[in-house]
Amino acid sequence: YVENGKTYKVWVENVESIKRKLLLVKKYGLAGAAGWRKGHESANIWNVFETELGK
Repeated sequence: YVENGKTYKVWVENVESIKRKLLLVKKYGLAGAAGWRKGHESANIWNVFETELGK
């Protein structure tokens, strides 16, 4: 969006963006993934974590 002549970009996570990031965790053998501010996400986000990371 543009405010006072300055352009700002906002990224919002969804199930697909989280899934792609978790696939990178698996692909590169990373230690895991973290999130913040639990309670503002959609319920199916946690299903993706369980499916992709098996936890």
